[in-house]
Amino acid sequence: MDSHNNKASKKKSLLPKFNTLFVGKVVVDFSEISSTNEHAIGLLAKTKPSEGTAITAGYQTAGRGQIGSSWYSSPGANLLVSVILYPRWLLARQGFQLSMAAGLAVADTVIDLGGTAVKV
Repeated sequence: MDSHNNKASKKKSLLPKFNTLFVGKVVVDFSEISSTNEHAIGLLAKTKPSEGTAITAGYQTAGRGQIGSSWYSSPGANLLVSVILYPRWLLARQGFQLSMAAGLAVADTVIDLGGTAVKV
């Protein structure tokens, strides 16, 4: 978990108008963080966050993705989100497929809402 002075704010979901079952019901938002993924891992090590808890950030200083890959995003330019799920119905080796399906669904939604230049 990030130990430097990140100020997180818990806020109500940005998603209630989409009537989600659980994703985004709890949102932990940072203006800047080293990695939403690392923060999620830290939460899981200390507590049992609600399924669907989303960690969001305006900027990541050390963004990381699947299998520890790193990447960079300009501040405020992208959706930076990690979501905690407990998929009992999914084999561990299928995790990448779930991540890709979620990414494609988000990309489709952004396009439907008028976004441009969407990449997954």
